[in-house]
Amino acid sequence: MKTRISDALKALCFCALFPMLSACQSGIKIEPVGVAPSPVKAAVAVPLKQDRVTKESVLHLRDQITQNQLATNALEEKLWAYQVRGFATLPQNDPKALRLAKIFADVHSKSHLWEMPLKPVLVDRDLFQAYTLGGLEIVFYTGLTDSLSDDGLAIIIGHEIAHIATSHAVEAISRDVVNLQHNHNDEAKLSGFYAVESEFEADMVGLLYAVLAGYNGAKAEEIWNTLADVRERPKFNLFTATHPPDEARGARLAKQAAAIAHLRASENWQSDLVCNPLYCADN
Repeated sequence: MKTRISDALKALCFCALFPMLSACQSGIKIEPVGVAPSPVKAAVAVPLKQDRVTKESVLHLRDQITQNQLATNALEEKLWAYQVRGFATLPQNDPKALRLAKIFADVHSKSHLWEMPLKPVLVDRDLFQAYTLGGLEIVFYTGLTDSLSDDGLAIIIGHEIAHIATSHAVEAISRDVVNLQHNHNDEAKLSGFYAVESEFEADMVGLLYAVLAGYNGAKAEEIWNTLADVRERPKFNLFTATHPPDEARGARLAKQAAAIAHLRASENWQSDLVCNPLYCADN
């Protein structure tokens, strides 16, 4: 008899990852086709973790060490594929890589992850793009780094570091694991790895990192307004698909930048990371 193989496999994979959940210990029932699935009798408790930035409780089904290793492995495959397609990873002594490394070090040193060995990876490709898989590496394309001033690049660097600091990759993976009915063929959902709320949080926290490092946060509005104008150009459409730009986003960042302008190059940056005009997590 045919069975609901797809749903059963999803449930089996979920329980393989989390065997101690009560729903898994009670066994998985495979329903025949044409028979309505048994109603859910009770909610399954899922693990929550305190966000290191905001201190709010967030869904977190994977530890950071595991995430780092999986992200590194995935990136190695990506970089190999880039190389095959003619997009080289620039060496550390390349002038473009040196510029990126310097600004990256500035921003990283004033972030929540200042003790974590994060590193930038620069790919020689004429696209405006930067991303992280949630591990220790952040990828930048020369099409982005060449297009931005030092202030603008610092803000983008801060944004990507903030994605790691707030565990957005793990949250996104956790969300999809728990939601067993998630449609992984939905291109609209796959086009943006992070939720819109996560993008806004990364905007805010990353802006703070750049300002604490001494860069001009007011440049953030200029970046997003420009991206809103050029979103249809091939060089920019990959970035704008995963980082939705609009004037409202630029205006919000301008307001946030004004609120923390007095923290630029602050000597009390560690305290400012805990409590500042944008959020306060010391309660």
